Amino acid sequence: MWMGVGSYWGLGVVIRNQFGNVVAARTKKLRAAHGPDYAEARAIMLGLQVALKCGYFSVRLKSDCLGVVQSILQKRSNSSYFGVLLKQIINLGSQFGVFNICHIGRNANRVAH
Repeated sequence: MWMGVGSYWGLGVVIRNQFGNVVAARTKKLRAAHGPDYAEARAIMLGLQVALKCGYFSVRLKSDCLGVVQSILQKRSNSSYFGVLLKQIINLGSQFGVFNICHIGRNANRVAH
């Protein structure tokens, strides 16, 4: 989904505790300049930043963007904007004692959709 020049993405992050209760949330407006995978990766980065700021030691991240999840799990990065962002996510994830990421189906991501 490409939004065009002058358009924006709305990023949203919900952080839940081990019981599934919402303990933090954050939204951010991002200029739509690099496509939906980049926007999803930016949302993941935002979630990790919020979790780190809240002092969480263990992070279990879920995303409905399979390509981004696979790229993070396989630690793919390159010199593109997307590759640099992936490297930042991987580095930030390493600051947690436990960092897991998994793919969930789009229909399971009721908060975003």
